[in-house]
Formats: sequence, C-alpha cells, structure tokens
Amino acid sequence: KELMKNKPIIMGEVGSFNFDETTLDEAIDFVKELNKAALDFGFKGSAYWTLDTFVQTNLWNLMWENGKMLKALSNK
Repeated sequence: KELMKNKPIIMGEVGSFNFDETTLDEAIDFVKELNKAALDFGFKGSAYWTLDTFVQTNLWNLMWENGKMLKALSNK
C-alpha cells in the first residue's frame, strides 16, 4: 500500500479464457468487472492480454469480431 501511494501500479495481463467465458459478451463483462475491482483496490490501470494473437485460441483477444472487446473497453 505504501508503494502504491508513490508510484502508479497497474495490473498486467488482464484477459479472459474462452473456456471460462464462452461468449465474447461474457468475456467483455468479466474483464470490465475485473478492471473495476482492480481500480477500486487501488491499481491505476491495467494491460490487456492480448491485442490480436489469434494463435492463442483459448484467449479472447481484443480484435475478435472486428475489435468488439477493444471498443467495449475503450468506451468510458
């Protein structure tokens, strides 16, 4: 907690697995809730994993369905 007062701390590798959230909409809701919880806890931001790595077939990346996750997370 003391370190978080002096430096911005971000949560890295935020994401969603498609075997946990089976639709992209579920994944978006999960990631939004996770980000909110992290910010409420005192984190200053997060880094999503992953932008467009389609070879990682178990992860919902930001660019599925023409960037639907990216757009949803960018809207404030």
